[in-house]
Amino acid sequence: MDTDKEQLIDVIQQQIDATERQMAAMLGQQLYKKEEGFSQEEIYTFCGKDDAVVTMTLRPDTNSSAQYGTCLTGQIVYTIKERALLNANTSALDTKTNVKVNILIDSNGNIPSPKLLCEIPTHDIISLLVAPSTADENKFYSEEKRKPNVLEIPFEGLGNGDDIGWMYGALVRFMEQGIAITPDEYTQYLAYKLVLDSENLSPVERSLIFNDDGQINNNEVARIFLEWKKQANCLKGDDRKTLLKLNFIRMQERLAKLEELLKGIGGLKRFSEKHPQKAMLIIDKTLRFHQHRYNVVGKHLLYLDLDGFLHIYLRHVEELTIAGYYSERTKFQLNEKDVEITIKHVMTALNEEYQEFRDKYPDKQFRKYEDDAYYCNGDYYALKVEPDGRLIQFYKIGKGR
Repeated sequence: MDTDKEQLIDVIQQQIDATERQMAAMLGQQLYKKEEGFSQEEIYTFCGKDDAVVTMTLRPDTNSSAQYGTCLTGQIVYTIKERALLNANTSALDTKTNVKVNILIDSNGNIPSPKLLCEIPTHDIISLLVAPSTADENKFYSEEKRKPNVLEIPFEGLGNGDDIGWMYGALVRFMEQGIAITPDEYTQYLAYKLVLDSENLSPVERSLIFNDDGQINNNEVARIFLEWKKQANCLKGDDRKTLLKLNFIRMQERLAKLEELLKGIGGLKRFSEKHPQKAMLIIDKTLRFHQHRYNVVGKHLLYLDLDGFLHIYLRHVEELTIAGYYSERTKFQLNEKDVEITIKHVMTALNEEYQEFRDKYPDKQFRKYEDDAYYCNGDYYALKVEPDGRLIQFYKIGKGR
């Protein structure tokens, strides 16, 4: 009699499991259940390999469920060495008892802050509900160019110099909230304040703008000020000539940096003669470059300046590869247009960790490399940030490392 009852319970449970799997499939998901827990190979095959988001159920009455709850949603995390081993042999980590999980939604339905990375014994995991994975080209084992998931929102300025109001207001708010801004942003702040609120310039601000005779002696402040006058259609006298001169000085200063970096292949002129398309690309990027700030919040500045930009681009952008000139460096598995987007994504994601690091270690370099490299869209990125917040290195780690 007891045997019949147990068989009936088994049949009912099988029907429930089949129904749950059908419901999951209707939503494009896959459901896996295993009362004894999963192996590393199964977890990698079902969700880790393709970076799928997975909702896992933990066995009740375990330390894992006591600490994290019985249900959580996240992604499996691997170091580059682990992923390379698994890519060659899916059972390579079966001797490891724990799997690392980046929790995206906790058992209470909340998004953890700060980010929560935990280790869970594989035998504590009794079900995996796996969401559709990322695009094939963004998986570790793919050799295709990555395609960042970016929502492009078109933006149009107000024109006639009217943008200056909200731009100045934003910079003032950043500074009032203790958010560090870039040197270029501070120069913009000075120029905008000169236009909109000159009576309230502090003695320090005045000394950064004017000489002893009351003339503007800060070229960048003068250039931004005159660019605004141009947009507002109020240039007069020698303003236009002065603006042309200031823009020419700025162009010369930027091209001088590029010339210095290209000395190893004969300088900018020879580079332009031998590789005109590549020269046009890097010259255009150099002249249009503006500093990128990644600390959307935080009192510690985290940004990319022109020196860091050129260091990264000339070494690691495939479209600029020249035989014998940094050609041995690892290249981004990205189209050139997606490089800056990817750097921004990684650095913005790291800002919270960076702010905490800088509080503890104000004079140390912030680094990510080897097992600590940042994983994004199928690639691991190493990077280095100086104590003053400048990003000076950013590159993809080769899969064989």
